[in-house]
Amino acid sequence: MHKKKAKKPKYGLQAPKELLVFVLLTIVFLIAFIFISTLWKYFFLAGFIYFLYTTIRILVGSTNWARERLNKFIVTECKAKKGMKILDVGCGGGSLSIAFAKQIKEGEVWGIDIWKKGDLLGNAPERTLENIKIEGVENIVKIKSADARNIPFPDNYFDIVSSVFTLHNIHPDREKAIFEMIRVLKPGGILAIVDTMIWWLKYDIIPKLPKGKRLINLRSKRYFLIKLFLAEKERNF
Repeated sequence: MHKKKAKKPKYGLQAPKELLVFVLLTIVFLIAFIFISTLWKYFFLAGFIYFLYTTIRILVGSTNWARERLNKFIVTECKAKKGMKILDVGCGGGSLSIAFAKQIKEGEVWGIDIWKKGDLLGNAPERTLENIKIEGVENIVKIKSADARNIPFPDNYFDIVSSVFTLHNIHPDREKAIFEMIRVLKPGGILAIVDTMIWWLKYDIIPKLPKGKRLINLRSKRYFLIKLFLAEKERNF
């Protein structure tokens, strides 16, 4: 008698539209490199290598293996502890929310998203709820359909607010999402962001933050080619 295989969570393929574009560009640049005999062929070779690398990076990053390791890194660096309240902005399939829940064991983890299909293949709250159920953390992880620019929680509510590859998908008024994340974060709480727009956050947004919403102890941690930005919300004395 065969044992029934345990159901595994499905977190979806990252950035499916961008992936299709990179695959097509990889093919185009390879063909151009093969058939062009001038010095331009080296330009197309460089382009081919870049687009192939980006395609592979997206595919590898979409695997459960890669997600688990990145999530573990983020959870560890955030120093998530038992009983904390945590918000995962742009939670998608819920992998990071679930990782936080397994670490804190007791407390609250909320995931919010607007579930855009172009950001994640099969992006839907039903899939996220199924993943949460499979991982057995439905008593801790809850989700809401909500825009990061209007987070439906009170001021100073969360110990940790995280966002992974979400900011670059928000437009217009991207800065509103940052202000909202800081608003719902407790004084002394941790803001953790992984994205391609850290330079914008660090040099354009943070200097403009008003008193009571400033970020201190800014630091970056590297996980292979991925940078995690960490900061604390200032305490009011």
